[in-house]
Amino acid sequence: MDSQCGTVVDVNIECAVKLVGTNCILYPINSKDLQNIWPFMYGDCIAYDWWLGKVYDLKNQIILKLSNGARCSMSTEDAAKLYDVCPHVSDSGLFFDDSYGFYPGQVLIGPSKVFSNVQWLSGVKPVLSTKSKFRVVVEEVQVVELKVTWITKSFCPGGTDSISPPPSVITQENLSRVKRLGCFDHAERQLGERCLYVFPEKVEPAKITCECPERNCVLGEGSVAKKIKAFSEGSSMVSQVANVELSGCVILMV
Repeated sequence: MDSQCGTVVDVNIECAVKLVGTNCILYPINSKDLQNIWPFMYGDCIAYDWWLGKVYDLKNQIILKLSNGARCSMSTEDAAKLYDVCPHVSDSGLFFDDSYGFYPGQVLIGPSKVFSNVQWLSGVKPVLSTKSKFRVVVEEVQVVELKVTWITKSFCPGGTDSISPPPSVITQENLSRVKRLGCFDHAERQLGERCLYVFPEKVEPAKITCECPERNCVLGEGSVAKKIKAFSEGSSMVSQVANVELSGCVILMV
């Protein structure tokens, strides 16, 4: 039989997804239903008006909420000095970047001195005594600045004829004009990667299992599993975002 050439038109990946801070695993989850935590990352290709560029550096910050309700913004450099209450084995080593290790809902703890340079957004600023420690929740992750290498300009009918590229630094007020070119994100998921997953209105019980030392427990046999079941069945919570990690096997179907 003669050999034939073809073109890959779609990639379907089924993921085993572990909820951060629990032993519960969702499977199968289509990789197209997983969302990136950060809007932009190093190496991303972007479109800015009529220009195509590639991100070579960026500045990030996170929004934190304290137990007294106060909110502040902190650079990822300072946030890296805090400790994750639910750390993961992949959170250290050569391939881990502190700048991208944060996600909404993450619980951090650390000394008050780390909060000396933060910007307080709302609420009552706590007393920063030398011996006190703060327990905070990550409310939001933000990109505040992009540094871009411009590649080319597309044809723009009725637009400017200037061939001068935009400034290499895009500040926060102009980030709304930036579009990330990530049509194939779903085909590039990796083991241990953190993503966001929005629970649908109904989660099939067969998709949720809870890890036990001796065997896999079916949903309903553990307290954590019951919480997940209640979460997925609650009509007022279906739009909540869950933090997940890719775990176990990834099946490629081309």
